Amino acid sequence: AQVAEDVIAGDAGAFESSCRSPTRPHVRHDNHSGMEGHPRRLRFRDGHIVLAIVAAGMLLQLPELFWGLPGGKAINNATRILDGDVPYRDFWTMYAPGHFYLGALLFKLFGVHLWVTGVATQLLTVAAAALIFTIARRVGVRAAPAAWAAAAFVMVLWHPAPELNSYRTVLPLLFLAIDRVLRYVQGQSPRDLFIAGAWCG
Repeated sequence: AQVAEDVIAGDAGAFESSCRSPTRPHVRHDNHSGMEGHPRRLRFRDGHIVLAIVAAGMLLQLPELFWGLPGGKAINNATRILDGDVPYRDFWTMYAPGHFYLGALLFKLFGVHLWVTGVATQLLTVAAAALIFTIARRVGVRAAPAAWAAAAFVMVLWHPAPELNSYRTVLPLLFLAIDRVLRYVQGQSPRDLFIAGAWCG
């Protein structure tokens, strides 16, 4: 009713004042959530925790190397690539061939031994666990729960016969992409999206 009276009376100033949006209160971004403002910077202590996660993860997985034999398809296909075979042309597989080529490269560098792919699998697992901790810290999770989440990840993937499969290979790359997307959401450069896409292949 007040707006109508102002229009009728020709009081343009009062009409403009009545239509003006109320002043938006200042919101303080304290970065406790890690999802507003600049990305949460990892503290120096977080670096030590990452190293501890890697060391503890490797120790936890160490019995895997002596418990049983890894799956044969990754080793067989990697050795066939070493012999000059090409996936899908010389042998059939339902998986993307990247991890087969990675296995072939490792065999070429360190020799054709079962422990080579086993250690590589463990390193990829602890790298993914460290990235889980990093992502959790970036979005504001406290250090202790973030470290427990990383430890739970390693324990869930514990297997008596570690195999260099496509899942172990892709997880660290996926988590690197997620970290870059988070940086973009939190106000960093659009370049982070291109980097995230590159990590996803």
